[in-house]
Amino acid sequence: EELSLYEDKIQIQPLDGGFNISNISGEDITGQICIYFKDAAGDMLYGGITYVVRLNGLAAGEIRQIMSANFTADRSRVMFVQIIE
Repeated sequence: EELSLYEDKIQIQPLDGGFNISNISGEDITGQICIYFKDAAGDMLYGGITYVVRLNGLAAGEIRQIMSANFTADRSRVMFVQIIE
């Protein structure tokens, strides 16, 4: 499976300590959504750790706030998203 941000299905708005995730697809996402991110500065990625947060399903039009102490708006970069149906 090719890596994707699923920008046609979800929108991710970075926040300090987490992010808002919105379902923009017009359809319910019933499976698990996994968001993978790393520490970064500019084009540089730091450390070998890739963090992941998971949520189960997201209704059409729903916006949910996901908190993660490892995520900061200015030092983290979402690498890819996985939707497991």
